[in-house]
Amino acid sequence: MRKYIINAFLLFATIAGFSQSETVKWLDIEEAEELMTKEPKKMLIYVHTDWCGYCKLMERKVFNDKDVAKYLNANYYPVKLNAEQKESITFDGYTYEYIREQPRGFNLFAFDLLQGVMAYPGMVLMEEDKDVITVFQGMQDKDLFEKYLEFVNEDAYLTEDWFEYSGQKN
Repeated sequence: MRKYIINAFLLFATIAGFSQSETVKWLDIEEAEELMTKEPKKMLIYVHTDWCGYCKLMERKVFNDKDVAKYLNANYYPVKLNAEQKESITFDGYTYEYIREQPRGFNLFAFDLLQGVMAYPGMVLMEEDKDVITVFQGMQDKDLFEKYLEFVNEDAYLTEDWFEYSGQKN
């Protein structure tokens, strides 16, 4: 009986190990900036807040998808940034502080990234040289989001139309 239990446990552990899905390996902005100096990659900065319902939905439906996570981890430096972070953030030689505003405060880095439109979730795609490629907000469809990550990663955005690339153009 004991041997049966041990074998069942080992089988379960093996299956559980294989079925674990890959997750996004989130970095903070300082870690990503340091990694960019060693191995340049594009960056995705996901701007969220703790209270944002659509942020939680985006994390559950899109960022928890194993294909999205695998693609992000391989091709981008994924950064998770709480827009209401009170600690200072240093990026590209600048230090950004938390600003207390009513009803909620925000970090000036998030404000700059989102170009003053404090709508969540926000996504910022950035070039290897730290130039912003695009900023978009709101809950994203998983398949289109993944396709857009490819569009940017492959530099297709420099020469191709997004709607033709994504098959959305009639």
